[in-house]
Amino acid sequence: MSDYEDEREDVDLMDRRAYHNALERKRRGQMKESFNNLRDTIPQLAGEKASRCQVLNSATSYIETLRATTQEHRRDIDAIKKENFALEQQIKMLQMANAERAIAKPQRAAHYHAKPAAAAIQPVVIRIGWNGEPTTKLPRSTSEN
Repeated sequence: MSDYEDEREDVDLMDRRAYHNALERKRRGQMKESFNNLRDTIPQLAGEKASRCQVLNSATSYIETLRATTQEHRRDIDAIKKENFALEQQIKMLQMANAERAIAKPQRAAHYHAKPAAAAIQPVVIRIGWNGEPTTKLPRSTSEN
């Protein structure tokens, strides 16, 4: 082999090493940025300095907490849906019972809306006493006579 070929291989090897080193630096920079983003997402570590191990352990713990909270919320939602369904059934039952009563006794409903007879209304007498205070005197009912 000639000196030229040896030099060319050395240059190619150096270029490949430099290229590989640049790629590795870029990969490490991206990984560092990803860990920082993950750290800032975790409420306990946000803005603090933490090792990668601490970030991963805290992230695992935080995810488990979120899963437990999500499961609890799902159970609450299911319980509320069941309660809502039961209340809707009660409403339907009451509406049906009310409709049956209205059909069964229409004359009774008219009785509740009737105005009282004029003879049933008795006047109230208001007198002013010797001290200037008004006094109310109800007329005697016909049952007392």
